Amino acid sequence: MSDVKRSVAVTDILGRTLDTIEVASCTVDHCVLHSYDPTIYSDEPELNLLFEGTLLVEVPDTLRDVRLVEGSLPAQFVHIEGVHAYNFIHSDIFPAEGRPYQVEILVDGSSRILYGRVVDAIVGRVIARRLTVEVVEGE
Repeated sequence: MSDVKRSVAVTDILGRTLDTIEVASCTVDHCVLHSYDPTIYSDEPELNLLFEGTLLVEVPDTLRDVRLVEGSLPAQFVHIEGVHAYNFIHSDIFPAEGRPYQVEILVDGSSRILYGRVVDAIVGRVIARRLTVEVVEGE
């Protein structure tokens, strides 16, 4: 059984690609999503994303290769103080200019898209009052 040992700042994971996210539990007022890397020798810690005061949860049972970003509130939630929109964004690369896309890996480890375009899609969304990120450690 895993034990939660410490919290990390939400800003530490915003914009970072998360490998696999699964819904651990959701009730009327809160939702827990579990993020992990399914590879055997992962460098990434397992995380629990705890959304408290949830007003909307539109997340499939499993998400893969997504970034968590804070987005704009939909019109029906703008009037409610203290709520945030957390979007799960998946990026796909599509061919452009009549040729297959190519990705160049730069010396610093980042990548650059050649002859293609990146299309982002919101594949999940949570509207909540608070997000806490907990690192899961132990067996």
